[in-house]
Amino acid sequence: MLPMLGACQSQVRSGSASPAGVTVLEIAQADYQPADGSGSSDAEAAACSAWSLDTHQAEAFFGLSEQLPEGGLHDFYWLPCSIKGRLQAEGREWAFEINAAGTSTWRSSDDVRLLGCSRSACEPFVILMPQQPVE
Repeated sequence: MLPMLGACQSQVRSGSASPAGVTVLEIAQADYQPADGSGSSDAEAAACSAWSLDTHQAEAFFGLSEQLPEGGLHDFYWLPCSIKGRLQAEGREWAFEINAAGTSTWRSSDDVRLLGCSRSACEPFVILMPQQPVE
C-alpha cells in the first residue's frame, strides 16, 4: 500500500457554479478505513481527517472527472480514505463515494459508474494524484 501524503493539498474554496446537471445534496466528512488485514497508520489517519470537500468542491471534482472505461481504475492509486454523499444528476439521485486518490463511484439502483479525475485541476480536491505517464 502506498503511504498517504503527510499533508493534504491546499483546498480550493471556490464559489463557482456547479457543473451542468450535477448537484451535491449531502456530503460527509472523510472516513479512514484501512483495508482488511492491514494495520492502521496514524499518519494516514491524520491526513484523511485533514482532507475535506464541501458541496461546491465535490461538484467541481465531478465536473473535471471522466467516466472510466473497464479496467480504468488501474491507472489510479487507492487510499483508505473516502468521502461519501448523495447527488442529483440525470434526473435521479445517486449515492457517491470519492476516494482520496482521485476516483469516485456513483450508485443508483443497479447502475454503477466509475469516474476518475486525473487532470492537473483535480489536484486541490484529492490527497494523491495518479502517476502521469512519462512522455
